[in-house]
Amino acid sequence: MVIPRDLPTEPSYARQIEQCEVEAWLDLDASVLSGSRPLDVRAIDGALLILDSSTDWPHSRIFNLGVVRPATPEVVQRILETARAAGIETLSTDVSPIARPGTLARILGQAGFHQTERNVIVARDTAGVQEPDSFFRIRLVERADTDVVIDLVQSVMPGALDWTILLAGQISRPNWRYYLAFEDGVACALSGIHIHGNMAWLSPIWVRENFRNRGTQAAIIAYAVRDAEASGVEWITTSYPAAVPGRTRNFERLGFSMVYLRNHFVWQAPAS
Repeated sequence: MVIPRDLPTEPSYARQIEQCEVEAWLDLDASVLSGSRPLDVRAIDGALLILDSSTDWPHSRIFNLGVVRPATPEVVQRILETARAAGIETLSTDVSPIARPGTLARILGQAGFHQTERNVIVARDTAGVQEPDSFFRIRLVERADTDVVIDLVQSVMPGALDWTILLAGQISRPNWRYYLAFEDGVACALSGIHIHGNMAWLSPIWVRENFRNRGTQAAIIAYAVRDAEASGVEWITTSYPAAVPGRTRNFERLGFSMVYLRNHFVWQAPAS
């Protein structure tokens, strides 16, 4: 067994993780076809505001709040005014520990945000991960797989067709690499990585309900890490809710370590 290298602990590494996630979202915006309704991306005093009012599973979010420069009540109010003007009803953000989390939590609370959960940021060096379980046939997603991808994600997120089509738009884009896992000829799981320099962000892992708890998730994570290494990536990172039972097991077994926790805050527009 190869022991992964210790994770870097300097703040610059945390900022690189945050930016890696941001770049993945920016690629979502860049992938929207001309004539469709794109995500609305706004830079506000070091924070990045992504407004999504065009899909049936909206993901309006604030990134890097307080990371690039300290956030203030005035900045948070400007963000909310922008969101309200765009007709956004729900807005979320994750507060990084490098962003004065105590002060920022108080500012967000005063602005009407409520903490709903905590998210775990994990990472590992890409070298030395075990081979994926050969029981699953895993391969790189191609453009011809678009309908298969949409069907699989729809089975996991029913009713989110617009959002699923947006995800499928990443297939074959330069910085995205998606993977399908098959069991008995059925596409049972999907995940992918977004490459940003020497780091990659691992996307959520969508597994059909009838194929869960069978080793599918572990196999596709291992495949993604090995492919990231082959693509020249040195570190791979991702996040997930801290309160989801069993979510950490496969990541821990595959050598991922927690880098830090982020507090998740949500704002909802008052009912009219």
